[in-house]
Amino acid sequence: MDKVELSPFIINSVPKSGLNLLLQIVKGIPNLTCDITPLNELSCYFPEKFNKQLLVIFDNKLKSLRMNEFLFGHAVYNSEYMEILKKLNIKSIYLYRDPRDVLISKVYYIEKGYFKNYPLAEELRDTSRYHSRKQRLLTILTSEKYNFLHFYDPFYKWLNKKTDNFLPISFENLIAETTKNDIYLSIIDFILKNDIENCDKLSLVNSMNGNTNPLKSRTFRKGKIGSWREEFDDEIKSCFKEYAGKLLTHYGFEQDNSW
Repeated sequence: MDKVELSPFIINSVPKSGLNLLLQIVKGIPNLTCDITPLNELSCYFPEKFNKQLLVIFDNKLKSLRMNEFLFGHAVYNSEYMEILKKLNIKSIYLYRDPRDVLISKVYYIEKGYFKNYPLAEELRDTSRYHSRKQRLLTILTSEKYNFLHFYDPFYKWLNKKTDNFLPISFENLIAETTKNDIYLSIIDFILKNDIENCDKLSLVNSMNGNTNPLKSRTFRKGKIGSWREEFDDEIKSCFKEYAGKLLTHYGFEQDNSW
């Protein structure tokens, strides 16, 4: 690996999908450096807040990346962002997760005092108005303007735009013991495509495994698959199906609403 130079790339993700864990994994590859300015500070969480200045910043930041350097964060899908990535031939790793588990993680994160950029966060932390987690879950799902679907669908839309320079990774496959090493190998193949013969894949996988410690992340809670089953009652399930069910069926998490 000492003689291999990696072209710059980005790691983008759906918020609350395990980005910090993926960063630890990728940083296990020797010689990589990470730009300290998260992608979401250069982009935006809401499509309606997009402006041309953000596009210029996004373009300039990607152009400034050096060899063996990557950028990370959360950016909603925008066709103009996609064109910039294509023009600069920047590879993109995209991490996503079952939206039901994203919702649960989001609520816990808000309760801990984080997610200040989410417009409903301060309101939801008002215990005089919201006495239970269930109330918060239902409010996030049904809020007129900043509901769960409105906030998250623009992130999942990246999954509709797959190209040779785009590697989608599910959180579920990233942490499952039966699939995680295969995911590590797919990352290696993806970012080392032109130099794959010059590296020891097994050593890299071991290095990536050795660099992971979820407890070092302040945003880590449980990192479980299917945590929503412990939190959803029939009312929350029905509400999710009505207000955000399209995220599950459109992006392949469920075939229909009979779950």
